[in-house]
Amino acid sequence: VLAGLGVGSLGLGSTRVPVSAAPNWATYNAGSKTAHLTLISSYGTDTYNFNGGKAGAFTFTVPLGAKVVVTYSNQSQNMPHGAEIVAWTGSLPLAVVPPPPAFVGAFSPNYRHGTRLGVTQTFSFVASKAGKYLLICPVHNHVKFGHWAWFVVSKSATTASSVLK
Repeated sequence: VLAGLGVGSLGLGSTRVPVSAAPNWATYNAGSKTAHLTLISSYGTDTYNFNGGKAGAFTFTVPLGAKVVVTYSNQSQNMPHGAEIVAWTGSLPLAVVPPPPAFVGAFSPNYRHGTRLGVTQTFSFVASKAGKYLLICPVHNHVKFGHWAWFVVSKSATTASSVLK
């Protein structure tokens, strides 16, 4: 679900993608309380982004208590990337060693060293505490280059969603 977008196209750097062609990055099965999220590093023209959103321009929201299953891949021709969900402390984690995951299992395999081009991985966790979190690339402190997004666990959400601003 893409919210807050006008009719026409969505600008992604120098690439323009028609809104009607924008992928659905999040689905939710209410019966099993499972959110399925598709997460891609380096989607489009910039290497430091998740699903085309850089520096907080992309947000996933899931219901509190949802089992979250993430299918993660890296499209960068230049470098490995990873994914980790960490606590939002009021500032970006800019230390060389990233903070611990906010939830048990909330990271891609080998997340600190990254996933190479063309590899798809799956990881899962339970979104057990409501709040606003960061989705970061913990490889070589890529956060400082804008490789981060928001991850929200909501008490009031009834489905999983994704928003690209």
